[in-house]
Amino acid sequence: MVCYPKKSYYKKIKVLEQKRLPARSYFIPFSNRLKLENLSPIEMVQKSDRIISLNGKWDFAFFPKGAPHKIDTDRQKFTVIDVPSCWQLRGFEPPVYLKDRYEFNCKPPHVPARQPVGLYNDGASKRPLKAFNAYNSAAVYRKIIEIKDLSKAYILSFFGVSACFDLYVNGNFAGYSQGSHNTAEFDVSAFFKSGNNEIIVLVRKWCVSSYLESHNSFRMSGIFRDVFLQKNNKSFLYDFDFITKPLDSAGSYSVLLSADVMNFEGHSLKISLEDGHQQIFQKIAPLTQLRAEFSFEGAFKEYNAEAPYLYKLYISLIKDNTVTECVCKRVGFKRAETSGGVFSLCGRPIKIKGINYQDTHMKGGAYISYEDMLGDIRLMKSHNINAVRTAGYPP
Repeated sequence: MVCYPKKSYYKKIKVLEQKRLPARSYFIPFSNRLKLENLSPIEMVQKSDRIISLNGKWDFAFFPKGAPHKIDTDRQKFTVIDVPSCWQLRGFEPPVYLKDRYEFNCKPPHVPARQPVGLYNDGASKRPLKAFNAYNSAAVYRKIIEIKDLSKAYILSFFGVSACFDLYVNGNFAGYSQGSHNTAEFDVSAFFKSGNNEIIVLVRKWCVSSYLESHNSFRMSGIFRDVFLQKNNKSFLYDFDFITKPLDSAGSYSVLLSADVMNFEGHSLKISLEDGHQQIFQKIAPLTQLRAEFSFEGAFKEYNAEAPYLYKLYISLIKDNTVTECVCKRVGFKRAETSGGVFSLCGRPIKIKGINYQDTHMKGGAYISYEDMLGDIRLMKSHNINAVRTAGYPP
């Protein structure tokens, strides 16, 4: 198939996205409660019958001197790359480490296109720097997936792509996003056909948002976090918030829960907050608009480091007395306060022993696997670290 990349979005300071869905809470849906019981957060991702992981091998074509003006996947020669990963650590370009400088001429909002950087001022140096072989390189990723059921609503989710990307499905422009560490999701239902479908992602190394991403780190590019395809019914839970407010210092809280359901007509929403086998709150209400709200008060066990107590919140979508979707989220209750220069959590004073954390791995670059995350957490806990600054971007 042939597609023609958008030439200017990555250079426009007022264009952060095109066709990207509104930001929302992170959760993993299931078709019913039985399928998600007793699963850990990681197991939910792996075993959900509503999530199709697109991690793994993708076709890959690297363009060291800039993005192509035309992508013809029938003629393009591809190699293979693993997703998630960073192309600098897969041999396609040397990695660059900088503290607070740029890899290109600091003249915002100008971004190099297909010209080499050459002599440039990075915004900090007194002398021009030399980078004669540095280009705004780009890469084309391709994935072929099979779609059998066109009656579903499909959302394609990218959890981290640096620095920006154009998305094409079966040759059609499906969206654009920048902001490397922000989740980018797109409704691709209208672009799919029965059978094999071609997904194309054009990634550029630099874009206008690169001026805000000059972290003290190795500069890495590519699809460096998970890629999911969410397969929903036409009616599905899109977003929810669970907001708590302390009423006193004895564990009493008010709770406001809101949920957004797409194509809500003819459905009801069931909310259940549980403590083990004990039901704390439950309510079922028919849906009359996009957003439903529930509020209640009660006394709860508070969360703290010594006893990290969590409850289970179940949100179920119901039609004709049958559950069509269920989400489970672990939630807690806490009070964070400062008084007289002392920080306390739920009334207990805490001294912060924190670190600055950059997503960096010797083999994955900006890609950190679940196992590596757990390893880092264990290492931090072994040194009594109790706070993490996520280096200016979402973890």
